[in-house]
Amino acid sequence: METNVSVPENIETSEETPSTIVPVNISGVELTHPFKNRCWSSDLGYLLDNCYHLKTYCDRLDTLAALHKDDYPDTVYKGDGFEFLMEAILKLTGRAATVGIGGYEVVPLKEDFGVDGIGIGVNGN
Repeated sequence: METNVSVPENIETSEETPSTIVPVNISGVELTHPFKNRCWSSDLGYLLDNCYHLKTYCDRLDTLAALHKDDYPDTVYKGDGFEFLMEAILKLTGRAATVGIGGYEVVPLKEDFGVDGIGIGVNGN
């Protein structure tokens, strides 16, 4: 199903490829998911700035996927963007008793066959 998405005027587009290393550090936690390299730095700002709800994040991710549809299939872009979000949530709150996943690490893409990351549960496994 084709969806018409309007791109907000404040998103800068560029023909340049994003740099191979984009430092992403949130509250002292470094994020390592390859999405940070796929997503232009201006896109990361649009995606994360003043984003307090999952719906906001997903709506913005849809917008960016449509913007970059010539570079990446939208399902790949959205899937990687959601995995990026999960890495942030797990690294920032994973040790909380309600989440219970510590030491979360993203699985390298060449090893990603359905497992996006690994961590240690409250039982030590």
